[in-house]
Amino acid sequence: MNSFERLSRLIFPHLDEDERTEILRNLSDYEADLSCLENQYITFADRKAFTEKWNPVAAKTKSKRIPKRDEAYAPVCNFLGAYSDINTTFSKSNVAFIKAESEHYNSLLLNIDGKSLDEQQRMVVICNERSETVPYFV
Repeated sequence: MNSFERLSRLIFPHLDEDERTEILRNLSDYEADLSCLENQYITFADRKAFTEKWNPVAAKTKSKRIPKRDEAYAPVCNFLGAYSDINTTFSKSNVAFIKAESEHYNSLLLNIDGKSLDEQQRMVVICNERSETVPYFV
């Protein structure tokens, strides 16, 4: 082992079998958690809970040195790439969900007390996002 490899192992230790197994199990759990959020509106509370759970896992996984020839390399790269852009993924998922629900419930949303809801009103009804309002007193 040359000096560079020894220094590299000190800075970025290689995975042992237990670490590899843990990482691959975490990636599987991540996919399962992500699939639970499919076909629904992902609220800000959902986003926060998801990222609070997976930020430490992503940071720990990112800190590991995984050789390209290791079986965990490709899944880890995919996970880190996807997770770094998770908010965009959630936003795109929400847009698709709102569009699908708006089309599905179009006839209902076109006639509420004889009036049609505009896009913003439809979004509020479909999302059911908890919002905080500050009362304004005159």
